[in-house]
Amino acid sequence: MFKKSYVYYRDGLKNMTVGKTIWAIALIKLFIMFAILKVFFFPNFLNTNFKY
Repeated sequence: MFKKSYVYYRDGLKNMTVGKTIWAIALIKLFIMFAILKVFFFPNFLNTNFKY
């Protein structure tokens, strides 16, 4: 069952043309949201309020 689903998705993703661009845009947006915005807008709350 797992092998069939793996082969299904592998072949589907391999044959994509527009889908690859959409996946690239989605991954770039996720990187921006979690890596860059976290550093600038969300400080380390526990580290600023409690002594180590």
